Amino acid sequence: MQNEIGNVTWTLDGDTLTISGAGDMESYNTFAKGRAPWFERRDLIKKIVIADGVTKIGMFAFEYCANLTEIKIPASVVEIDWYAFLGCANLTAITIPAGVTEIGDGAFALCAGLREIKIPDGIERIGEDMFSECTRLAEVKISAGVTCIKNFAFFCCESLTAIKLPDRLKRIGYCAFSECTRLAEIKIPAAVSYLDDEVFDGCTSLERIYYKSCSGFEKKLSQGNDAELIAY
Repeated sequence: MQNEIGNVTWTLDGDTLTISGAGDMESYNTFAKGRAPWFERRDLIKKIVIADGVTKIGMFAFEYCANLTEIKIPASVVEIDWYAFLGCANLTAITIPAGVTEIGDGAFALCAGLREIKIPDGIERIGEDMFSECTRLAEVKISAGVTCIKNFAFFCCESLTAIKLPDRLKRIGYCAFSECTRLAEIKIPAAVSYLDDEVFDGCTSLERIYYKSCSGFEKKLSQGNDAELIAY
């Protein structure tokens, strides 16, 4: 049985949730809207198929689908809204289509099983809490176009040992990499003009931070860690 809501229809067949239609999914868990209509049956969902034609994954669309292990996102999707996959703890991998140009804050927060992610070329900012507490995230490929990493973006990504920041990066937010306890070294691109407090707080394995000389970041880079600061 198909259930229509806004621009899309949805069906839950066994453990597979299928979303089809044309246009944006609605947003959920807001003052105006309650939770998604499949939320009460979220523990049944292991696979999500989004059909071609859907252009946006709505806010809180698949929150706490804790047993979700597989999702297919079509090339038609251009936006993933805030906290869309919050708490999908058993999702180990997700392919974000190349055409996605906007990913909302917290989109993958608390996805504890997520192991790797590639940020598409059209993304310019990594939002607040985007990968917060993705404790098994070990590999992140950030596209060259990213210019801003916001507050708590990679907070408590305990499995992250290395990450290459793009040359065009200009801003790094508060606690962006705090509690990344296995991060060993990192280079701050020369283009960075704003660095907030406690970016590397609690990074207990951090040994070296490379940064542009005369940037004035020494005090902030040293907050909450014992890394050697190496100017270039």
